[in-house]
Amino acid sequence: MTDSMPPISLDEMLGILQNPNFKTYVVIGKKSDKAWNLALATQNYLPGVRSYLVKPDSQALVRDHFNVPSDHVGVVFGRSDSVSKTLTKDQTEDFLKVAESINKA
Repeated sequence: MTDSMPPISLDEMLGILQNPNFKTYVVIGKKSDKAWNLALATQNYLPGVRSYLVKPDSQALVRDHFNVPSDHVGVVFGRSDSVSKTLTKDQTEDFLKVAESINKA
């Protein structure tokens, strides 16, 4: 399953993050970003992972709510709404780094 914010609201995202059956990986960027393509690949490669793209309209809201540093564009959640790890642009473009971060969450 892939989706984006918007149309998902922050409240809907918080509900999604509470599902204990899934880990969630969020990319703050654009659909054309390499980081988003790797997020989709990771979702297809690792069982129980959902990936979401946070588009420009919602990026400031997500950064503020989850305290994501301005130079980070990837957010890894375990099976809750607690941030497990944030990733820089370079890290989000490294498939092994993304996969390892999600596995450790």
